Amino acid sequence: YEVVSLVKGGRKLKVLGVADKKIKSAKLPDTITLNKKKFKVVSIGSKAFAGCSKLTSVQLGRNISAIGASAFSGDKKLSKITILSTKLTIKKVGKHAFKGISKKYKLTCPKKYKKAYNSIIGKRMK
Repeated sequence: YEVVSLVKGGRKLKVLGVADKKIKSAKLPDTITLNKKKFKVVSIGSKAFAGCSKLTSVQLGRNISAIGASAFSGDKKLSKITILSTKLTIKKVGKHAFKGISKKYKLTCPKKYKKAYNSIIGKRMK
């Protein structure tokens, strides 16, 4: 994780990557406590999960508002995506963020955002 904001009441973190590229699932929480201070997990860095060849499912917390370029690139087994956030837009999801994931992916998200999020993922698979 990388701290992106330390303003009181607005402590924010960015997920930079994983220690083990062989993970099978990833769950990004809404918040994380570090040194007795609570931080919102707000973004996923470029290539953070790229090359996780065994990754089959990912859950993005409610505070995720940005996904970096190629964040999940090459994760060909990634077929289950759960997005709890309502803050993502095409402008906040980097190029190729989902390139190479399973074409038969299943998206779970708030009903109101299903069409928009499917569109974003589809555009960022290229």
